[in-house]
Amino acid sequence: MPISEVLDLIMATLNAPLTPSYYIASSFVDKHLPSLRENNDLDISKHINSGLMSKPEMKIWLGNATLAACHYDTSDNIACCVVGNRRFTLFPPEQIHNLYPDPLELNL
Repeated sequence: MPISEVLDLIMATLNAPLTPSYYIASSFVDKHLPSLRENNDLDISKHINSGLMSKPEMKIWLGNATLAACHYDTSDNIACCVVGNRRFTLFPPEQIHNLYPDPLELNL
């Protein structure tokens, strides 16, 4: 579904007593919302093993009232809550074994 249609659904249900959950996960900003990055980019370069610097790959998550299960993000993230509230529960890296039933192959 195009991003514009999801945003229209979110806007149409803003004042609904029982709002359905709408969520767009991990969409490439450069592909789907190029003017967002052009007008709001952060100057964050990522160091590559070769010593060169490159712009990081930017993805966006959009949604309304959504509950995300406990998880480990392998990429760096910046969270921006534009409307409403958002709550994060952070756990120290040494607790990862208590958060998942199977071992994860992570280089922490």
